[in-house]
Amino acid sequence: MGNNNIIREYVTVHRAAGIGQSTTIGDGNMLMAYVHVAHNCIIGNEVTIANSVGLSGHVEIEDQATIGGYSGAHQFVRIGRLTMIGGYSRVIKDIPPYAVAVGQPARLYGINYRGMRRRNIPADIRSQIKSAFKIMANSGLPLPGAVQKIRETIPGGTELEAMLGFLEKRSRMGVLFRNISRGADISADALVDEE
Repeated sequence: MGNNNIIREYVTVHRAAGIGQSTTIGDGNMLMAYVHVAHNCIIGNEVTIANSVGLSGHVEIEDQATIGGYSGAHQFVRIGRLTMIGGYSRVIKDIPPYAVAVGQPARLYGINYRGMRRRNIPADIRSQIKSAFKIMANSGLPLPGAVQKIRETIPGGTELEAMLGFLEKRSRMGVLFRNISRGADISADALVDEE
């Protein structure tokens, strides 16, 4: 466990299963009351996990993500940087960085503009990420094809490269990259910049 973490009442953190394995919690995180962190989880830095969230084994949460109360994450799920998971959500697939997801099961509902602005991510970078999400959602391509098209059409910076690295990393649960709440891809309307 790192430094400057706030761990509230009745939080449980399990030891890792397996020799040489670890359960890891980085720096500056807030775990509110009744959070459960199961074995072999990896929590990055400055993550906020609200009341009564349950993380199954081997869940990975990248830096600055926020998980709403009473949500649960299936084992081996990855949650990307600056992702916002709404309360009462059931996360059964990897959620890409910078996304907003909510539901049972969780579905994409847009991009975490507010979180990106709070972290001082410049407008041009937010625009790149928005364009990447539109390609993922509306191109009709499978994820590897969408990632290739993003690389070919959007001049990327550090944040976009990190996002594409997340998408290219092997996933045991699959990556949620389309809005399945309406049985269709994310529409352009769902990606309107809130600025």
